[in-house]
Amino acid sequence: MAGRRSKSDQQAPRPLLAFDAQFEADDSLRVYLWAEHQSRSRIRFEIGPDVLSEVLGSADPAHDDDNLALCRRERLRIVAACSNALRRSALNEIRLEPRDFE
Repeated sequence: MAGRRSKSDQQAPRPLLAFDAQFEADDSLRVYLWAEHQSRSRIRFEIGPDVLSEVLGSADPAHDDDNLALCRRERLRIVAACSNALRRSALNEIRLEPRDFE
């Protein structure tokens, strides 16, 4: 029994995605969230104007500061949607779709 490790000695499994702390906005009315994938390079998740308005409830997706604040408030939903989107795409740039939030 000397070779067996107890549960307390085992480390928790590393998450598949490690998300950046901050969202980024650009001039094209989109917000991005980057993540490190366990076995791939970095992945950029795009949150476009359709998701901002239809899914997250942004009144006007043309306001970057408001969109960044909205994404910070909805981070848990967005992270879950990113995981869903990763299941349907093997790309390193993934555009979130409304179905990813279901």
